[in-house]
Amino acid sequence: MRVIAILLAVLLCVASAPAVPSIVEEAADGVLVVRDDSGGIAWGGWSMGVTHQNSPPYQAKKVLDLTNMPDRIWDRVREVRLSASMMVRDYSGTANPPADGLDEAIEIVVNGNVHTYPTSAGFPVWQDNTLNTPAWHDFIIPREEIVRGQNEIIFRKAEGNGTDDYLYLGIDNIEPRGNSSVTFDGEEWTQEKLTIPGGNGEYMVRLYLLMTDTSFRLTWRPGA
Repeated sequence: MRVIAILLAVLLCVASAPAVPSIVEEAADGVLVVRDDSGGIAWGGWSMGVTHQNSPPYQAKKVLDLTNMPDRIWDRVREVRLSASMMVRDYSGTANPPADGLDEAIEIVVNGNVHTYPTSAGFPVWQDNTLNTPAWHDFIIPREEIVRGQNEIIFRKAEGNGTDDYLYLGIDNIEPRGNSSVTFDGEEWTQEKLTIPGGNGEYMVRLYLLMTDTSFRLTWRPGA
């Protein structure tokens, strides 16, 4: 309960910088979630509710700001998970037939540290002839890459891998908190719209801070 009281005090603080302190709350015992989105209740659909990234210059930036987190909480953080509401799609059958499957790569840049993943790495995948929505996917991020301040996280396609695999990053079309921006050409960043059709709000990207050991052991005995 003491942790919750401290966190509530953090939420009342407002920074003068363009990015404001992100919402920090308990997700489970020993686990904090850092977010700006409302959980997807205001997801804007496949036009204004996602990015449509198929080439490296189109980059989505999310800032998760931990500036006001107290020492007593920050020092307890043991592990970090980055979570994104996302989906990938192979467009080669339409854009560049014959279809070649998910054979490209994306990059996630965490405070300047580049992490590269093939688009076939087990992400939520678009399925034809069904109802598709972005889904949350977790990435293990080294604890030392996260700072008690503004954490800049960029999602983009990797260079030299082709342009028929698409990355869709979810957008929660709530009132913007100033913690999301985009560049369509790799040079100029804007917060006026977060995807080409014009959607605004916040990218659905979160951090989970693990303060305790969340591992467990399961014993299975045949016939028991």
